[in-house]
Amino acid sequence: MKKNIVIIGAGFGGIAAAKYLAKNKKELKDYAIHLIDKKKNYEFIPMLPDLIAGWLEPEAISLNLEKFSQKKGINFVCDSVQKIDREKKKIITKNREIAYQYLIIAAGSKTNFFANTELSLNCRKLDSVKDALKIKNDLLDKAQQKKINIVVVGGGYTGLEIATNAHFLLTKNKLPFSITVVEKAPEILKMVSDRIKQIAKSELNRLGIKVITGDSLQKYKGEHAQLESGRKIKNAFCIWSAGVETSDFIQNLEAKKDKGRLLVDQNLNLKGKNEKRVFVAGDSAAFATQAGKSLRMAIMFAIGQGKIAAKNIINSLQGKKISSYQPIDLGYLIPLTYKKAPGIVIGAPVGPKLGYFLHYYMCFYRSEFSKKSKVWNAVRRRLRP
Repeated sequence: MKKNIVIIGAGFGGIAAAKYLAKNKKELKDYAIHLIDKKKNYEFIPMLPDLIAGWLEPEAISLNLEKFSQKKGINFVCDSVQKIDREKKKIITKNREIAYQYLIIAAGSKTNFFANTELSLNCRKLDSVKDALKIKNDLLDKAQQKKINIVVVGGGYTGLEIATNAHFLLTKNKLPFSITVVEKAPEILKMVSDRIKQIAKSELNRLGIKVITGDSLQKYKGEHAQLESGRKIKNAFCIWSAGVETSDFIQNLEAKKDKGRLLVDQNLNLKGKNEKRVFVAGDSAAFATQAGKSLRMAIMFAIGQGKIAAKNIINSLQGKKISSYQPIDLGYLIPLTYKKAPGIVIGAPVGPKLGYFLHYYMCFYRSEFSKKSKVWNAVRRRLRP
């Protein structure tokens, strides 16, 4: 009977790990690879806001995990992980238990409503293709009835992408609306340079998107929203983008954490005694930088960590030296829909137009091979003058 290598999560880190292990299956002849995810499809998260704008089809960024796994010789388990029993070395899902000899935790992150049940039930979120399509369809339906006041809670990267893509959708369809971005911090995009902040603020101002800082959504029921300051917004359509958190089973796992993310060593092993066969990648992992802070959540880090975690499993089986993870920060871009995406690339500031091209080039480059033609055709139309 074969032993098990289990990957929890089919996001960027989990898929990168699965591909690496499948490519080196000759080294794993005594092991079966299991990929667990509660979704049936792998979804290209960076382009979810583009679905809201309505110019991209969901098929371009969705990959059936069952078919993917069959081609790779991997066992796909569509199930929700409830618990990791580290003593007995088994994964407990909603419907089964799976023993493991090696484990990669790459479960990503989800929207954090900070324990506000009312907001979690009534606000829209953007965690999946399904969420994006619901936002798009609901926006169109409600705006056709009367003017809607869109409230995007969270002034980070995703919040601004949501706001500008919603603007594009309703402007294109000539429907009445207003958009307000509400940010609890004193300013939007608090982690970026003043230059990039200013470009973003100027673009939001040009589009007529209002920004409220130092405030947040407190209540939202029906079509009535109330901010913590007491300000009320009628005919509100609230979209929550004010933070993310790790999966429940990670939060409940007895392990060292940093803001809910699992602390790992330089080899991506879970910190703790006898954890040399448990690796963590992507948003689930808190990897310390030279400055002592945890590496930020980003796709490039998730992909790199997934590969290194898989490589270290193979190295361990072969008795070779384990590799340490060396993060390479390529920078970031903030797509603002209307052919503008300011940011930093390889340490250098990038103008909004060049950044916009680079953003979609990277989306094409990182998309699955079977989806590249669909992504390219959509991006080509999007970049057309």
